[in-house]
Amino acid sequence: MSSESRARVIDRISKIVGFKPREEDLPPKLRKEIGQIAKKEEHYNWLVNLINKSEKDKILWLSYTICISIIGLTLFLSAVFPQTTHPFLPNFLWIGPVFLVFAFIVFRFFFLKYRTRANQKRVEAIDFRIDLDKEIKQLSKAVYNELSSLHEAKVRPTVRHIVIDFARIIQAARGKGIVLTSIECPHCNGVVEIPPTGEYFKCQHCGKTIHATKIFDKLKDLLGLS
Repeated sequence: MSSESRARVIDRISKIVGFKPREEDLPPKLRKEIGQIAKKEEHYNWLVNLINKSEKDKILWLSYTICISIIGLTLFLSAVFPQTTHPFLPNFLWIGPVFLVFAFIVFRFFFLKYRTRANQKRVEAIDFRIDLDKEIKQLSKAVYNELSSLHEAKVRPTVRHIVIDFARIIQAARGKGIVLTSIECPHCNGVVEIPPTGEYFKCQHCGKTIHATKIFDKLKDLLGLS
């Protein structure tokens, strides 16, 4: 089994699961299954090559059959409808049929042999391919279940904790083209200026604490962060 065969199996799995798995990230059982499927891929390729060779041999022996038949028929007709008086010409009456019999033997035991082999191997290859595709889909599902969380962690790192303060709120608003300098107090609806930093401050009207998280909850729809 070549490394190219394993690589082709990995590529097929990649197209199904949507990302390219690394063998070293897989458990031994799945790596073993990849190796087994790679061997089956090589056997399938061997079947395809055998079919192609049988098709070429079939065409070759058919050509031989046609050529020998033409020679035999020509000799026979030359004896039946002679155009000359050559003394050897009567022998063509039996030489021609010999060529025709030989052509039949070539057709029966060589052409039909390779045609039958090609047809049988073609059916075998189709059935083998169907079963192999099913195995690859099942293996792809197992690989996805094994590595999907790992892949997501690589492309989308999990955010464990976000600190929301007024500096980040102002920055988020600026990113949306909004200059945010003041807000309404969530307690008394009085207009107050937003401090440039910090996670909370006291309203100058009612004296109650205004937390950045409360302001963020009110503004997230406006900022498109919901």
